[in-house]
Amino acid sequence: MREKRVVQTVTLDDAVGLVPMHARIHLKVDAQGLDTSLITAASLTTLARIDLVSMEVRNDKCPVL
Repeated sequence: MREKRVVQTVTLDDAVGLVPMHARIHLKVDAQGLDTSLITAASLTTLARIDLVSMEVRNDKCPVL
């Protein structure tokens, strides 16, 4: 039987909201295959604050590649 764990989560909007407005943001995403979902769920205001995003994407799973 697998052990169940409770994991605290936070939205990208909330996480970016904790960063001072003058700070540059380099976001490194490793969401176990849900990387693009995490980015597309963020608000446009949040995305506008991010300077650079690093993540792994498989060509056959990403509509923009």
